[in-house]
Amino acid sequence: MTTSSAAAAPLTLQALDNPAVLDNPYPLYRRLRETSPVLWDPVRHHWTVTRHQEVTQALRSPALHAVPRRLGPRTPPTLRLLNSAMLDSDPPEHTRRRRVFTQAFTPRLTADLAPAITHRVDALLDRVHESGHMDLIEDLATPLPLHVIGQLLGIPPQDRPRLHAGARGYARLWGGDDTDQTTIGQAVTDITRAIDHCRELITQRRNAPRSDLISRLASPAGRAGSLSDGELAANLFMVFTAGHYTTTDFLGNSVLALAHHPHQWQQLCTDPALASSAVTELLRYEAPVQFVIRLAAQDLTLAGQRITAGQLVVLLLAAANRDPRAFPDPDRLDLTRTPNHHLTLGFGIHSCLGTALARLQGEITLSRLAARMPRLRPAGDTIRWKTTTGLRGPLRLSVHWD
Repeated sequence: MTTSSAAAAPLTLQALDNPAVLDNPYPLYRRLRETSPVLWDPVRHHWTVTRHQEVTQALRSPALHAVPRRLGPRTPPTLRLLNSAMLDSDPPEHTRRRRVFTQAFTPRLTADLAPAITHRVDALLDRVHESGHMDLIEDLATPLPLHVIGQLLGIPPQDRPRLHAGARGYARLWGGDDTDQTTIGQAVTDITRAIDHCRELITQRRNAPRSDLISRLASPAGRAGSLSDGELAANLFMVFTAGHYTTTDFLGNSVLALAHHPHQWQQLCTDPALASSAVTELLRYEAPVQFVIRLAAQDLTLAGQRITAGQLVVLLLAAANRDPRAFPDPDRLDLTRTPNHHLTLGFGIHSCLGTALARLQGEITLSRLAARMPRLRPAGDTIRWKTTTGLRGPLRLSVHWD
């Protein structure tokens, strides 16, 4: 009877509610992937797409749209502005909104940031180098991207903690399954304060322009009158959030993965030219964004499964990134892996706007750590992961060196 009941238990992403599964979700992803490329989740009532080929097809499909935020009648007006964020919109609105921000993330402008990023990484490492230990998340992986995106957008240092609190609130509210009303209420408050502050910054720069992106966006010429101040504030907040939050997770994931694969770490220390391919492989191996959710805007068929309009579809990027049909020996970290067509950063209209910037920070950070701390290693065996099911990264990561 017990065996029969266990066999009948449905495969569902609800298993991620178990902290032990969340610590290492890849066996669950493997079971889902081996069961079917597209399967119905009877508990959460959505389709789950698990394999590389089908996730790629779904990312390209015009029938799958961004999912609007589910907002109730008592949702604060400021929070409603999030439905105007490019992340949660489709053409033509998405095109209009994204076009405004692409000016900040051109390849040339990103490449020009390399010296400043290198200087910032070294400055952060200088603070801890003599001590022989640090919390990599608190001392490096959080302050670095927070500084970089803040400088790029023109957000003053004293204002960044308020926006960072909003970013944490956003991750708690939409990156996981927390139902604690106190936590949800605080998240709503933090997001609202962050977006309201973005509106204040827009007004300030319109009245007293500076040589920064916010000033350019706030001017009629910079945005060509295409966005309202509310739209601009919501998208500024989301670019700030996406521009640092997942980069923090990526840096933490990367150092932890390399610590668990000392041969690969030593290979990088010996050959710093591997930094670029290392970033590519680490994005595949331990994706900071585990899945994205889409809404079927019309009926479609994927891998023989009929998906009807109105149904939700979860694209399990982290499972696709370890699909043996696309990656030989996918559970092995290989910094020289080629080809490496991982799906972590997406592609098409919803591809990561800051891909080049995130990669640059990863390459520089890994290169400087390899050069300055080649004997870097974790200080303990127990890692506490964030409890957000869609976003993966360590809460803390104590490391030491000699």
